[in-house]
Amino acid sequence: MKKALQKWISLLLSVLLVFSVLSGMAEETDEAQAWVEQGIEACREEDYETGLQYFRKAAEQGNVKGMYYTGRLYMQGRGVEQSDEKALEYLQKAADQDDPQALYAIGTLYVLGMGVDESPEKAAEYFLKSADLGYADAQTAIGRSYHSGNGVERSKEKAFQYYQAAADQGNASALYELGYMYMYGDYVEESPEKAVEYYRQAAEHGSDFAYYSLAECYEEGNGVEQSWEKAAEYYQMSVSLSGLGLEKLGYLYENGFGVEQSYDKALEYYQQAADWGMLSGLISIGRMYENGLGVEQSVEKALEYYQQALDAGYTLAQDELDRLNKAD
Repeated sequence: MKKALQKWISLLLSVLLVFSVLSGMAEETDEAQAWVEQGIEACREEDYETGLQYFRKAAEQGNVKGMYYTGRLYMQGRGVEQSDEKALEYLQKAADQDDPQALYAIGTLYVLGMGVDESPEKAAEYFLKSADLGYADAQTAIGRSYHSGNGVERSKEKAFQYYQAAADQGNASALYELGYMYMYGDYVEESPEKAVEYYRQAAEHGSDFAYYSLAECYEEGNGVEQSWEKAAEYYQMSVSLSGLGLEKLGYLYENGFGVEQSYDKALEYYQQAADWGMLSGLISIGRMYENGLGVEQSVEKALEYYQQALDAGYTLAQDELDRLNKAD
């Protein structure tokens, strides 16, 4: 009887010890998750150094998201000196535990050759792992890999399937890619109307390319009733997101299509386009000086802008220079 009682007490102590360990682990897990949330909040306020401190503490406790976010900050050089090696170290730890965001981030490192040798094949491998875990950005990325045959055997069927999977989650880039495929009959039956439908959805999710493409559809009457006013509206939306469409707005203001005609505004948008690296904007400014549109006519100024465009790498500017020099 005494031995039985001792065994029972020993078993009870063992169970209590296990519960104590598990309880401690749960507390550590909860604490680590709280640090991750505090880190995210700090980063929202652009206090990346504090965010990094919280993420590191969480990572040290084995928290996967702590590892991922630490890697991301090293990757971006926010709150810490940028380090591809450190980024890869933390991201790989999270990826080893099948974190889809970390897998996707490592795929991006292989695309860019950051801390690793550039490899479309390795990038596709990581994108695919992440995509199959349901991560929409990775589904879009591997869709593009299959679409172009970059790092994988080309398959428009698989590209369409992965785009659709991401689009079903509201991914703006995937919605745009589906719109593109329908616009040009790429794997699917050509349908400008369906393309416009996908472009609209992508635009609602914040895609500048989708706003720009919608504007083109309204400008050309492709899949929708032609409307200069709608074209101007959507080009403006695109510009507000990224600058894409600046030169188009300049063209609309120069000619008074869908907006009140204004050479001043046209010049303003052409210059902004040039500042964004859209070198054809310099050609448009040169043309306005050549023809005296809203500015004092000046062939010298026109030549100056055409030469700027050529010096910056816009080879078509040579045609404009040759034409004016011949005229002299």
